[in-house]
Amino acid sequence: MLDEYIGNVLIHNKKDILKLWANNSTEAIDTLVALEIVSDIYKITRLKDNKEWEFNGDINFLKELRNQIDDEGLINAEIIKQGEIND
Repeated sequence: MLDEYIGNVLIHNKKDILKLWANNSTEAIDTLVALEIVSDIYKITRLKDNKEWEFNGDINFLKELRNQIDDEGLINAEIIKQGEIND
């Protein structure tokens, strides 16, 4: 079941908020990483319980890694696994 998240991000050198739906927090972050216009992620919040995750990673490194993976199935399998651990 998809949950609603709010992503606090940087777009065009300005802080902004994006609404997104994802199965877990890992998928929410992956969705933001995949968006070309997002240049940084500060935190995500799951709205159903207001649980927050601070993002301390290197978004550019994650974007580079994601672009090197041709098989979306591999990405999705890892998202499910990590979501079970992180949520």
